[in-house]
Amino acid sequence: MDMRLDYDKIKHAREDRLWSQEQLAASADISLRTVQRAENGQSISYESVKAIAAAFGVDAQALMVAPEQLEHDAAKEKVDAFRLSAWIHLATYLFVVGLLVAINFASRPDDIWMTWPAIGWGIGVGAHVLAAFIASIAPKEAS
Repeated sequence: MDMRLDYDKIKHAREDRLWSQEQLAASADISLRTVQRAENGQSISYESVKAIAAAFGVDAQALMVAPEQLEHDAAKEKVDAFRLSAWIHLATYLFVVGLLVAINFASRPDDIWMTWPAIGWGIGVGAHVLAAFIASIAPKEAS
């Protein structure tokens, strides 16, 4: 399982001890810049993580994001991407159907042919938007 440093845990652990960044750097025997990078979400070496963990008196794993959180974050990113794709699909549908309406009434106003592609594509767009809505509420129900 992929492990990632939880930068907020470092900052909160430091603040709980009422340490400044300089005090943490001195206690961990690392540079102040490394502590600043760690608390700003920038990457630091695993050796620096171990030094910070030792300064706090915890195992380095205690400063890592839990695997369940990584899975939750990945699932949330997928749902967010799916919702965005549904909005893009809907916007494209509305734009193209608007064009079809304009073309239809400019060329043959007595024959409303644009309803058939609008209905067919509309069913697909509706299903996409509904699926995105269900996907966005499903994880909340499982919690």
